[in-house]
Amino acid sequence: MAQSDEFSPDRNIVEGIVEHLLRPELLKIEAETGLAPQVQFHVHVQGKDTEVFGEPSTPWVARLIFRRTYNEHRVLVQVQARPAQTLPSGFSGFVVKGEFSPNDIRASFKKTAFVSEYNTNGFRRWS
Repeated sequence: MAQSDEFSPDRNIVEGIVEHLLRPELLKIEAETGLAPQVQFHVHVQGKDTEVFGEPSTPWVARLIFRRTYNEHRVLVQVQARPAQTLPSGFSGFVVKGEFSPNDIRASFKKTAFVSEYNTNGFRRWS
């Protein structure tokens, strides 16, 4: 899969990813960071933010990247979340990956990986 496989899905899919992959992680981290689980999120396609959702002055900023696979019943997603301000602990955010079927939006989104990051700046490409 290449960057050319990236796409911007329907808004209801984006909202589903935020609710099922991103928000649960923000709630878990809230106690440690003191940051409310409010997020502004960007859909990122082929090196550019194509859509922005949420309020601009939230404690978190997230980038969502969606990629098609060779299997038409499977889409991969990567969510990178960064606190809007640097934290004294060095915690600089996390990456959560998942997958879902575009043919069955009601099906549960499946989380496949989670990585905390420390002392890193900015967003990365798909990793």
